[in-house]
Amino acid sequence: MNPQVIDMNEEQEFDDYRYANYKQLAFPQFTENTIIIEQDFRIGKCGILWDSSYVLTKFINELPLENKTILELGAGTALPSILAAYKGARIYTTDIKQALNLTNRNISLNESIFKGSVNVRELDWSVEEHRRFLDEIYFDYVFLSDLFNLPDLAKDLKETLKRSVKENTIIVACYKYRIPEIVEPFLEFFTSDYHLVNLDLEVRKFHKNPDLRFFTAKKLNYNDYKND
Repeated sequence: MNPQVIDMNEEQEFDDYRYANYKQLAFPQFTENTIIIEQDFRIGKCGILWDSSYVLTKFINELPLENKTILELGAGTALPSILAAYKGARIYTTDIKQALNLTNRNISLNESIFKGSVNVRELDWSVEEHRRFLDEIYFDYVFLSDLFNLPDLAKDLKETLKRSVKENTIIVACYKYRIPEIVEPFLEFFTSDYHLVNLDLEVRKFHKNPDLRFFTAKKLNYNDYKND
């Protein structure tokens, strides 16, 4: 099998489904060994590597992640997690049950390059049993890519982040702004509960689609948030 090589340059715009029909994608630009990502369109949105995941990975490639502890929510194909593990992070890579076979497959394809570690966990944001482990771990970063899709899940994501975000935890989020009615329920709780740093202009240096947005976030008042 010959993977489709993905190496976006600043002249290219991203398209949600440009590479959806490829079984494997190859990313030679992040490590000395090419990262291989498998896709599986049959399992739906969580089986595709979305533009936001690539852009998030490009961003975190510049972060010092060695010995950091990281949570990726809705990881799917897990490209950000794989790069973070290569850079020496301890990363908890999470998604719903139907995504995890693909997630684990991609971790296995690339684990020979890891300098850190990956712990793949089932995490349905609405299931309390799944969220319990979050209370016991200090996360330096929480990664989100293209998760603002189903507005009914906004409250569940808010609660999951409440359990994940400790003092000084930084959320790194990339998403595509498609339909206001879908995206706004998520942005409402971010703007009310977090201090946001908009990084859209930084992303424009290598990504020309204005609908793709990027921010980092820290809790406005950690103690109030923890106890409300």
